Amino acid sequence: MNPIATLHSAIQNDRSKQKELIENFLDTHRFPLIAPQQATFFYWSMDLVDAVFIKHAIHGLETQQEMERISGTNAFWLTINLPDEARIEYQYILRKGGTDLLTTDPHNPNSVERIHVEQGSHQSNASHQEKSVCTMAGYQTPEWTQPNDNFRPGTIEHIEFFSEIFSDTRTMEIYLPNEHQEHKRYPLLICLDGEDYCSYSGMRTVLDNLMGANEMLPTIVVFINATDRNREFAANPLYAQFLSTEVLKHIEGRYNIHKSPDQRAIMGVGLGAIAALYTTWRHPHVFEKVLLQSGRFLFTDIGDHGLGDDWSPMVNFVNSIRETPVLPKSIYLSCGVFDEMIYYNRTMAHIWEREPVHFRYVESKDGHNWLAWRDRLREGLTWIFPGHLRMIYN
Repeated sequence: MNPIATLHSAIQNDRSKQKELIENFLDTHRFPLIAPQQATFFYWSMDLVDAVFIKHAIHGLETQQEMERISGTNAFWLTINLPDEARIEYQYILRKGGTDLLTTDPHNPNSVERIHVEQGSHQSNASHQEKSVCTMAGYQTPEWTQPNDNFRPGTIEHIEFFSEIFSDTRTMEIYLPNEHQEHKRYPLLICLDGEDYCSYSGMRTVLDNLMGANEMLPTIVVFINATDRNREFAANPLYAQFLSTEVLKHIEGRYNIHKSPDQRAIMGVGLGAIAALYTTWRHPHVFEKVLLQSGRFLFTDIGDHGLGDDWSPMVNFVNSIRETPVLPKSIYLSCGVFDEMIYYNRTMAHIWEREPVHFRYVESKDGHNWLAWRDRLREGLTWIFPGHLRMIYN
C-alpha cells in the first residue's frame, strides 16, 4: 500500500496516537518518497499552519502547488510525476495567518545554496537561498565532478586591470592546466560568470579531471564576471569589444595561447550564453567556438517583446540570428527539460541543426540551476576542445 495511505489509515483508526504515528513514519522513511516515475513530498510540524505549498521550477507545472492535508493533522503531502533520471530543487511555503514563510524541506537533509543566475553573485542585489534537492532513483552524480587524487590540480593566477572601455577596474582568475609550460601554446576558453561556475558547479575540479583523463585538451581558462550583468551581457557591443580586445590583450601578454580563432572559445549560461554568442557574432575572427547553457534566447514573432527598452538589443539580436543565422563554427548547447527557457533553446536548436556548423544540442531531466549545468560540462567541454582520448572514442 502507498505509505501515505497507510499513515492516513492508521491515524484515522486511532487519533490519540497521531503524533507517535507521524514521528514513527518520519523515522522509518527517507524524503521525498521515491517510486518509479513519482516523488511524494511530505511536511509535518507541531507548529500549526493553514496551508503548505511546494515551490519549484518545473517548466510545464504550476511553480507553486498546494499540498494536501491529512485530515485532522498538521501533516501535508503531494505526489508529482517525474522521470526516473530527474533532479529538481524545491522549497516549501508555509502559510499561517495570511503570512507566507519560505523554507527548505525539514525532512530532507539534501540541500544546496542557490543564487538567481540572471542577477549573478557578483551583483549587490543578488538573492542567496537554500533549496532542498530531490533526486530520482535513476539520477547519479557524475564521477568526473568529484575530486580525484589521481589528477594533479591546475593552478590559479589573479589578474587585475583597468578597463578603458568601462572606465573601471576589472579582475580575472586564470586557470592554468597542471602540465602548463611557458613555451607551449594552448587553446583559450573564456568562462563568463566564472566565479559562479567555480563556486556552484565545481568548474575547477571538472577541468582537472577532464584534462587529467585526456578527454579535454589542456586549455587556459579565464574566469571573469560582469560588473553590471544585465546591461553588459544583453547583446552589448561594448562588452563584446571588451572581451575581444582588452581581456585578450592581457591574456596574450602573459600566456602563450593559440592565435587561431578555432582554438578560442567563450562559454556562458542564461544571459551569459547571449553574451558569448553575441561576442562571436561581432568578432568572428577572434572566437569561433561557444558553449551555451540554458540560453536566454528571447525572441518575438510579432509585436513588442514587453520586456522594456533595456532588453531590446538582446531580443533584436536573437531575432536577427533566427532569420539569418550567422554563427560560430562550433556550438554546444544544453538545456534542462524543466527549464523555463526550454522552448527558446529548442527553437534555436531546430534552426541551428540545419546550418553548416559543428553543432550539438543536449537536454537533461533537470531545471535552471548550477548542478544541471555542471552535469553537462563534460559533454560541452570535450565537444569544443576534445582531448586525445575523446577523439579516439569519437
